[in-house]
Amino acid sequence: MANFHNIKIYNNDKLIKEYKNVKTITNENTYFYIDNIKTIISKEKLIRENKEFKFELDFSKKNATYLLKKQNILYDIKVIEAEIIYKDNDIKISYLIESNDEKIKIYIKNNNK
Repeated sequence: MANFHNIKIYNNDKLIKEYKNVKTITNENTYFYIDNIKTIISKEKLIRENKEFKFELDFSKKNATYLLKKQNILYDIKVIEAEIIYKDNDIKISYLIESNDEKIKIYIKNNNK
């Protein structure tokens, strides 16, 4: 089912990007494209990928990987904390990984309410 969402991305509590009326496809997972990056969100994982890389964060296992596709190099990334919350068709994601000094927060708000 196609929906439209507003998406905000924060480093710690500083807004770094905001996207309005992003077309999303929702079934068991939520799919959307921003800046030529495909994002897939499920209850267990966040996956972001394009032609160059694939980042996969597993919320339940608290681990992440980053694949450089052209070089075929896979990095394991230590996850310090990760959380996903679904509420009223909105999604809140927050995570802190070892390779980043700042907590990333992603708020996905459904516009179809």
